Amino acid sequence: EIKKEVAQSSNNAKGSEQNNQIIDNPNYYLQIPNGWTIKSSEKFNSGELVKLHSGRETGSLSLRFANESVNIDELLQNQINNAKNDNSFENLRIGQQFEKWGGNSGKGVFMKFNSSGVEMNVTYFFAKTERQSLIATYICSSSDQPYLESDVQSIAGSLKLK
Repeated sequence: EIKKEVAQSSNNAKGSEQNNQIIDNPNYYLQIPNGWTIKSSEKFNSGELVKLHSGRETGSLSLRFANESVNIDELLQNQINNAKNDNSFENLRIGQQFEKWGGNSGKGVFMKFNSSGVEMNVTYFFAKTERQSLIATYICSSSDQPYLESDVQSIAGSLKLK
């Protein structure tokens, strides 16, 4: 279920309210900041894929929810290996790994690469519960990163796997 709701924005220093979209279903809860749109939401047998767009030239977040628990260490290592072998990731730099994204525990990694002369940032994050898993992929240009970072932190902070 997707609905518009007035919610406190965690990235607004004055604490004023903004209209956020809320997705609250049996598997997860998510607040999407004003200015971001749901580009697509697809259900499939084992879960759901939600694609969000920031409204800037770059800036997208894909959230894949699966109704199964997975090996997140293996997924992270596979993603790193795939990036190393992908020729479209020019000048790939693999950055810091991390274990928290918003309030969710899991495994993630930051990467930078060039694409058609534009420096891009990508964040991969993998989490699981006993009955489901999350694969989050956030990508944006380095020039858009400062404008989008607080929104992405707000999205990550609102995301709750159930």
